[in-house]
Amino acid sequence: MKAALVRNLRSLLQADSNSILLTGDLGFGALDQLQIEFPKQFLNVGICEQSMMSVAAGIASTGRRCFVYSIANFPSLRCLEQVRNDVALHGFPVVIISNGAGFAYGTSGYSHHGLEDLAAVRAMPGIRVATPCDETELEGVLHAAASALGPTYVRLGSLPPQALDDFAATYEGDVTFQSVDRPQVCIVGTGFGGFLAFQVAAALENERSLRVSCWSSPYCDAISAALLHQWSDCELLVTIEEHALAGGFGSAVWEQCCALGLKPNVLPIGLSGEYRTQTGSSTYLRELHGLDPRAIAQRIDHILSPD
Repeated sequence: MKAALVRNLRSLLQADSNSILLTGDLGFGALDQLQIEFPKQFLNVGICEQSMMSVAAGIASTGRRCFVYSIANFPSLRCLEQVRNDVALHGFPVVIISNGAGFAYGTSGYSHHGLEDLAAVRAMPGIRVATPCDETELEGVLHAAASALGPTYVRLGSLPPQALDDFAATYEGDVTFQSVDRPQVCIVGTGFGGFLAFQVAAALENERSLRVSCWSSPYCDAISAALLHQWSDCELLVTIEEHALAGGFGSAVWEQCCALGLKPNVLPIGLSGEYRTQTGSSTYLRELHGLDPRAIAQRIDHILSPD
């Protein structure tokens, strides 16, 4: 979604000449034109993400909004202390953009696989955590982040810009959904998991004649109570994420259900707690770990029809 990201960043930099975009010597295939168009609002800090985050916090402390761009784990796990102490603690308006989450950089190996960042950043008080699925959700997330009083973490994976266009989905109130009456199964995902949610729902409806509602939720830190109550009434609630299960999106959904006294039957789909040393394309790695529509549909079918 780099093209959609650049398009939205251009709009935001034009709208606010006081904002600034920082990069850690990355993204120039996509960001070159922004550097030319906004020379006074563009800063290449170099290959030093920890310093970049502190610089962004310092600039933001003067009242300017900062957009920080890097890939995979670099703007999160590599500089987690600076995110925690310099940005989150002070509530500065820094928008941290992590591109290539999940297995997007599959051939680069485990160091470039963004699989634990949601859990780490979600633990920081005061940071909005967003994982948009397509360019519609991305535009909503970035424009909300550009007016937020505090920091936002935006996690982008390898997805087509119009990932959900083929599903006749509705984007409303920060969620994209396709709903049916009295669903047997509710599937909700974030990021690539949102795309999978719609693919799995289509498979279950077509091949197994199940009534399925599905949602893509770009925000991981605050899911509406109305949605949670709706999900609690179905036979099975499925959460999907391209991230470790521990502390990720499924954990966030379950925590909020518990806070409301809801006890849905939940099937969390994600990555189990083990190191993943394989390399390859994102498609290969996703299928290897069961993050594909057929594998997920089979797991759901087994739970609903164990015999």
